[in-house]
Amino acid sequence: TVSNNGTITIAGGPATSNKSFTLTDLANCAPGSLTLTLSGTDVAGNSSGDVVHQPTLRDAIAPSANLAVSSSTVDVSTSITLTATIHDPSSGLASLAFTVPCGTVSGDNPTAFNGDTTQQVVQRTWSVPANCRTLGTQSVSIAVADQSAHSSDGQASQQVTLRDLTVPTISWNAPPATISLANGATLTADAQDHSSGIARVSFSLA
Repeated sequence: TVSNNGTITIAGGPATSNKSFTLTDLANCAPGSLTLTLSGTDVAGNSSGDVVHQPTLRDAIAPSANLAVSSSTVDVSTSITLTATIHDPSSGLASLAFTVPCGTVSGDNPTAFNGDTTQQVVQRTWSVPANCRTLGTQSVSIAVADQSAHSSDGQASQQVTLRDLTVPTISWNAPPATISLANGATLTADAQDHSSGIARVSFSLA
């Protein structure tokens, strides 16, 4: 948008004049060469002809990014849906990358875009493995790049709570069938918990 609809009327017909125009609402414009054309008309109706200036329009605006998660509480050995809503109306989208504390994200990660200037909604499944060790409050995030070399990445994140509800496995390791009253015995137990880890192993005698 050019201020004053691109025309300034000068009262009184002075011999010299210095006037300014303001360019606004450029966020949706494609970066590159921009042609600005200036002309003037005197009181007698004489026109100066066009004077052209071609600056380079640069995109320094980060893409917009929003991230939603289907659940804020995630158990190991389960999965949730991540939904990214991204947009860059000027230079267009280049890539989208998901970052998760453990496990895998379905599909291409990062996902490439070919300069799309329309809003994109991208859904991915985050699968949390049984051996995820990063429990508690964690961050899931996205980074969105556009085609411009002058803008920072768009960022968005969500906090989730990772939980381990899987019971540990425990077993005797070759226990003797008979224990001597005189000598006793050494008993060995095997315990496994691939997520939060083993906290203690208890023995009792009855």
